Amino acid sequence: MRMDNPFATPVDAERQLAPAGPCPPAPMPSMATAPPFVTDDNGAEVTRALAAAACNPILACAARLIWLAGRFANFTPRDVGTLRDCLADEIRRIGTHSTFDTGTRAAACYALAATFDDLALNAAWSSGDAWARNTLVSLMFNEACGGERFFDLMAQLQHNPRQNADTLTLMSLCLALGFQGKFRVLPDGAAQLALIRTKLSRMLEETADPQDQQGLARPSPINAPYRAPLISRAALALSIALSATILGLGAVMTATLASRMETAASDAARLIPGRMPRWLVATENGAPLPVLQRPTTPRPQEVSAAIPEAASTHLRRMLTQEIADGRVSVVEGPGIATVRLIDRTLFASASATLSATTRELLGAVAKALEGLSPTIAVVGHADNQPIRTPQIGSNAVLAKRRAEAVAAALREQLPSGVTITPEGRGDREPLASNATPEGRARNRRVEIIIPAGQAASAPPP
Repeated sequence: MRMDNPFATPVDAERQLAPAGPCPPAPMPSMATAPPFVTDDNGAEVTRALAAAACNPILACAARLIWLAGRFANFTPRDVGTLRDCLADEIRRIGTHSTFDTGTRAAACYALAATFDDLALNAAWSSGDAWARNTLVSLMFNEACGGERFFDLMAQLQHNPRQNADTLTLMSLCLALGFQGKFRVLPDGAAQLALIRTKLSRMLEETADPQDQQGLARPSPINAPYRAPLISRAALALSIALSATILGLGAVMTATLASRMETAASDAARLIPGRMPRWLVATENGAPLPVLQRPTTPRPQEVSAAIPEAASTHLRRMLTQEIADGRVSVVEGPGIATVRLIDRTLFASASATLSATTRELLGAVAKALEGLSPTIAVVGHADNQPIRTPQIGSNAVLAKRRAEAVAAALREQLPSGVTITPEGRGDREPLASNATPEGRARNRRVEIIIPAGQAASAPPP
């Protein structure tokens, strides 16, 4: 990859410019020319991820830009102006694609331009001034408010999420790649952005309908009597033997591949929205890129928080007995306060059904939460032990269903004006090592999070 033109190939200088007009979707980068953070260990994973993204035509067309955004902070361009012009040309290429309507092309181009502006202005190699004087948004759209306009555009598209699902997915991916816009400078911007991403992810999941999207019609029943085929005893015996052999091989293969299913499901979940796989946030030497770290709600720590002191004192006072019994704990962190529910008192193993004892505990928690915040997040966590049941196929599914069960119980007891958003994070945020039973028990938990920016003072006792 050349520093001044990241999209150039070794023979670009020998080629002639093609006439302007619609262009086909951008081809997926081959492993021969993959960026340096793609190794033999993760190369197959990268190929599978890009192939999966091809079901979204906008992501497929923007594949080269997405690859570059994943390592944008990890190189120093020789000339900032040349880099900006190359990015503008690549974004305009998407704008000429005849597959999309005019509104879709404009929204996708604006989201990509605003994202690269935000990444460039905050990259380690950028002084900020050179790029700020002539941003991509100002160059292509004659505007200077990309950090705010991005979220306004997202809100407009959310009025019809099914029709705009591909564009909203691209914007969710931009957030995962590090775009923060106006929230980058707000005191509680990380917490607000995490809630926005959670709601967007939930909307995309609820509106997804593969059968409708692919135009598949429901098969019509066949109105004809069944006639058994003529078959000899020898052929019947052979069929039974072959079926038994296939079933046996299937059982063996299922047992062998079951342990890999959880990892595959977790990798797919990171694509939408904002949970990018590890290969897309690694540098050339394997160290993580700070600018690309997922801007999620910080993990609670036992330190002083920005939550008003009266609110945290109120939580501990209202839950004194539950804390003494070891059933809950109240922890604080920068910008959030959290009521952590201990797993051993919540659910049976591999289950998301609330017991009567758990409902009684949640009643006490709901009473303590009254009047503290109009917005509450419920996050489920799990250990890394594989789950293989017909109802729950992975830790990610189990964590989400447990969060939904707790959120539903809280909604029954809190005022209707309180917004409760459930989310499952699987085994991605452990508190302790999963190598011991004690560590796994700590990692299996449900957390009720109150953002500091929306918390009010505790109600009078």
